[in-house]
Amino acid sequence: MAKVYLVYGPRGAGKTRTTVRLGEAVAKLGFGVGGFYQRVVHDELDRRGYDLVSMHDSSRTVPIARPGGVRMDGEEQAGLNAVCSFSFSEAALAEGRGWLESDALVDRVLVLDEISKLEVRGFGHSEALRWALGLGDDVVLLLSVRGDQLYYVVEEFGLEELVLGYLEIPVGEEEFLGGVREIVAWLGGDTR
Repeated sequence: MAKVYLVYGPRGAGKTRTTVRLGEAVAKLGFGVGGFYQRVVHDELDRRGYDLVSMHDSSRTVPIARPGGVRMDGEEQAGLNAVCSFSFSEAALAEGRGWLESDALVDRVLVLDEISKLEVRGFGHSEALRWALGLGDDVVLLLSVRGDQLYYVVEEFGLEELVLGYLEIPVGEEEFLGGVREIVAWLGGDTR
């Protein structure tokens, strides 16, 4: 099973920014980092939505979530409305998983951003996460998780024995660098 490094904290605290920064720091030390993160976008009415962005190429983006209770392809979101007020694109979720699978062929570190109540209930990136967890123990998954959902995510996905470490947001520079060292040490790199 893959190992997991968790970045967690409240909404809007900088989990995504910290997770991406962590991935970039590990990549600068010579390890391949792939996967995806979610970037906040605003529509013409200033409503918040999200685009999925590739860690390998930030110009590769797809709209993944927009405000509303109908899937982005126009069909009803069976069961999802009780969990979330956003509309999700099944095509974008599939594309994100495709990026992950392709990146796993060459990268030992994979980012999966915004693992939360959707995934706990079997929606969102849950299939991608379950697939990635099945990779070998030489792979590290960088997961960003809402703090109020951390227990549920760890429980639902059986992460107890897989966790290498945690970063609670907000995080100081020393703690951040300690996280980088922890990941690189697990990967067998030089931590000096």
